[in-house]
This record gives sequence, structure tokens and C-alpha cells, in this order.
Amino acid sequence: MDITSYGEVTDVRGAEEMLLEAVMTLEDMTDAEKGQLYAQMSPSLGEKAIEGSMELLTLIYPRRAVAVGEQWTTKTRLSGTLDAGVENTYRYATQDDRVDVIEGRGEIDFSKETVQMQSGTEFRYFLDGEIKTDMRIDTKTGWVLSAKYDQFFDGHMTMKIDGGDEMKVPMTMRTNVVCK
Repeated sequence: MDITSYGEVTDVRGAEEMLLEAVMTLEDMTDAEKGQLYAQMSPSLGEKAIEGSMELLTLIYPRRAVAVGEQWTTKTRLSGTLDAGVENTYRYATQDDRVDVIEGRGEIDFSKETVQMQSGTEFRYFLDGEIKTDMRIDTKTGWVLSAKYDQFFDGHMTMKIDGGDEMKVPMTMRTNVVCK
């Protein structure tokens, strides 16, 4: 994986090969079942999906020098089961001799055009989301010492099985991640 000094992921290599190798080691499945499992998992664990997921963690640095209290914005794209654009606004909250604190607030814009087909079932997602981030950065090295991420999605999905009636399913999801 290649990452710029700003945290932008520019290249991910080997993820799909690693996933395929892991799936092929499953002994209790036929080759057809392994192929189906790989096809289902690949959008969520392939290179584009990993790129977007990693950028949520790494694309945090401003492209210019900032002072305490200043803000900057980053944008990334999530690919996989659900496609979404993420726009975060970060603020350089505080600084002392050892630790810089960065706070982030962002919007997650899910693509309303995304249609997923799985085993004859059509899925469409209608979600809105937000993300809150609080990070502690080593003042001397610029490395992240710790981070907290709180993601929240709300809305619904629709399912249509084999072209039949459409079913609406409410969805609410909260994810809290702590990195130390």
C-alpha cells in the first residue's frame, strides 16, 4: 500500500490475491461455492474498498500549515457493498509540547443509484450518514497516537426478490472504533 504524506492512499496491491487464496483454502466447499463466496466478498475486501477504508483513517492531514483553531476539508470515496462519498472537516483543536488534537466532523453521502444483485435479489440503499473523529497526534513525528471514530447511518434499503414486490427495510447502524 502506498500512502502520501497527507494520508491519501494512492495504491493497494495484493488484497484480491490474498482474499482468493484464503477462500481457496476452505475445504468444506465446492469450487463453485468458493467462486460465489469470492465474488460476494471481493467488493468489500478488494483494493478499491481497502483504499477508501484506509483513507478514513489516514486522510486527515492538511495540505498547508495550519494554526490552532483552523480548519481544512478532505474528501474520499468508499467502494464496496455500499458506495459513498465522505467529506470531512477537520479542526486543529489544541496543541501542547507532545500532543496535537485534531477533531473531525463529516457527512457520508451514499449513492442513491447503487443497485446490488445477490442471488436474484435486488438491493437499493437510501441512507444518510455522519462521522465524528477525535485524534491525538505526536507533535514531533506527526504519527497518530490514538483516534476515536464514531460513524452513524440511518435510512432504509429496499429488496426486490426475483422481480417481485419490493420490501422496505429500515436501517440504523452505529460504529465506534478506538485506535491506540
